[in-house]
Amino acid sequence: MAAITNANEVLAAINQTNGKDTKLPSSAKSVLDILEDHEPRTFSDISDRVNWAPRTVRNALRRLIEEGLVVRKFNFQDARQVFYMRA
Repeated sequence: MAAITNANEVLAAINQTNGKDTKLPSSAKSVLDILEDHEPRTFSDISDRVNWAPRTVRNALRRLIEEGLVVRKFNFQDARQVFYMRA
């Protein structure tokens, strides 16, 4: 199986697996593309890269977490930070 590289490919693979059509807003797709390298990123990292209002980024991350596409990881070295990664 080839590596999945962008948000549209991820959604297509999910739709094939679960048989339902997963519709994501463009903001969520953009955030998913930022996380494509599977490196942990903070909310600030993501927000700086897209240059959107924090509310937009927060809603995109919430939707991606609900869909099981992104996971939250706590930073045990700095409890004030949370990392977001592709699932």
